[in-house]
Amino acid sequence: MRTCPRCKTGLVAVDYEGVAVDACARCGGEWLDAGELKQIVDAREREWAAQDLEAMKKATVKGVPLDQVRERLPCPVCGQAMETFNYGGDSGILLDRCRACGGVWLDSGELEKVQVLVEASDLALRDDVKRYAARLRSLATREEARAVRDARQSRAPGASALVYRILDI
Repeated sequence: MRTCPRCKTGLVAVDYEGVAVDACARCGGEWLDAGELKQIVDAREREWAAQDLEAMKKATVKGVPLDQVRERLPCPVCGQAMETFNYGGDSGILLDRCRACGGVWLDSGELEKVQVLVEASDLALRDDVKRYAARLRSLATREEARAVRDARQSRAPGASALVYRILDI
């Protein structure tokens, strides 16, 4: 039986957005086998309200610097010491991963924070696409027109294109 690395109590199988995860009834921590975190993040069945996304995004940026984390929790599956890592590189959401079996331990509320972070990131990307798409299309159209003009005006279109780019005409 798998046990919670914090409470040392048995973990119970629960369904989380279609994925069977092992949860601790005492501390609320969750164990995800290799690949299950990706399944949950990719599924994203729950829609988060904009104010929740903004609040969670701000809250998750704060955290303890990774080099100050000294915790080496035992893996619920194989007992090996897990390593702490910062989800997404700089999110401030510190998770514990077992190198031996590939599973991930999430303390209470961290799975929701990961989901909100991913959702907020997707929203920011969509906003950036909306904001810059017209300008990018305009720049691409200008570049294409410049290349066509260069090809027509020169016997050496590559050289003319290079000169125009350098001069930014």
